[in-house]
Amino acid sequence: MKAVILAALVCLAACGDSSTSPSTSGSSSDASTADFSGTWAGSISSSTGTGGSNSMNLSLTMTQSGTTVTGTPVGISQGITLTLVRSAVSGSTATFNGTLKLVGGTCSPATLTGTFTLDAKANTMTGTTAGKNADCNQETDTWTFKRS
Repeated sequence: MKAVILAALVCLAACGDSSTSPSTSGSSSDASTADFSGTWAGSISSSTGTGGSNSMNLSLTMTQSGTTVTGTPVGISQGITLTLVRSAVSGSTATFNGTLKLVGGTCSPATLTGTFTLDAKANTMTGTTAGKNADCNQETDTWTFKRS
């Protein structure tokens, strides 16, 4: 099942919009008032406890309500959701506690958790998630995204 999801994500990333110029729509350089909604594109590097590793390109549609930002992969109908809850702000940078939910697979639904940093001025998002994936393997992911 993980291979199917990965194949879909790779295909979507290859076929999607490759624009990387930042959007200024609704943005503010002060992270406490910034709206992080929009399309974010980047890569996720994953490693599993079984020694496997891969990297994929992906676009996320992010929506913000208050201090919570929710991301869903562009063009994927399966249940994959990233939820970020703001925990701290310093200038243009906001720190979020993140939860990645994956549906499909033996251990579905799977939940991976981690920490993310979003920079309102640079329009960047970096983070890590870790936990048991939908295939019941321990997984660690490194996220590097830019608002497009």
